[in-house]
Amino acid sequence: MKRFLIFSDNHGINIYLKEVLDQIGTDFDGVVQLGDCQNAETEQEIRNIFTCPVYMVRGNCDGMSKLPAAALIALGGHKVFITHGHIYGARPSVPLMTDIAKENGADIVMYGHTHVPYLKKVFGVTVLNPGSISLPRQEDGKKSYAIMTVADDESVDFEICYHKE
Repeated sequence: MKRFLIFSDNHGINIYLKEVLDQIGTDFDGVVQLGDCQNAETEQEIRNIFTCPVYMVRGNCDGMSKLPAAALIALGGHKVFITHGHIYGARPSVPLMTDIAKENGADIVMYGHTHVPYLKKVFGVTVLNPGSISLPRQEDGKKSYAIMTVADDESVDFEICYHKE
């Protein structure tokens, strides 16, 4: 079994990520940060926390970051299209992102930007937005992240989790 941590939109505020990691640990097979770290120092701080691979993309608040706007990565035998999402509209177009994923052989899309958690199968592609680890916008105002678990048979499970303050 493999486990992956997915989060987004920390906006230079890593204290909530650290509080979550105090609760759940740092033992992951990979970490995906979906943009809006805010600066290079925050990016590096995140990379320094983990010993596993850390995948990051650039968000609309990442200024001159050299991170890619989107990437195709492999997580536990699954091809995953990751992006912040802002380049696909103010409210990112889920159908457009699923089309891009399918064109590239990906069965999962992960994006951020909206600060609102979202998990749904769309046109045969699993679409995940973990929400924001620091500045949530959904009605209940809970800071959120996601855990992706891939079993030995490569079946996958996603859980949107909430920071316990």
